[in-house]
Amino acid sequence: MVEENENLKKRLRASEAILASGTQERRKFMEGASWVAKKSQIECDRTCSKVVMLVNEFENRTKNSCIDLMLREYNGGKVEENKDWIRSELLSEMGDLGTRFETIFQNINYQLHNAVQSFKVGN
Repeated sequence: MVEENENLKKRLRASEAILASGTQERRKFMEGASWVAKKSQIECDRTCSKVVMLVNEFENRTKNSCIDLMLREYNGGKVEENKDWIRSELLSEMGDLGTRFETIFQNINYQLHNAVQSFKVGN
């Protein structure tokens, strides 16, 4: 936790240094922030689409589990399979989303490190 806090402080100081370094650096910083926002939006949209697809598939699987529509009688085994399937798929998608955002975060830190190093060299 202390190490993570120190890393966050370093990133904050680096961000402050970039912002204070002039118009060109500010523009670059904002372009980077814009890139991050766009990547995040793309990942969010992708995940939302995937979840909608999973819900639709779950509904279809549930309909196919019906033995008698008039009596609303369902095959219990198939319903249990559907429950397990949707749970597994949603957990998998959330894990994938976490990995994608972690990759974005790592790329940002790499680029920020490079920007800070070039700022230090320039001074």
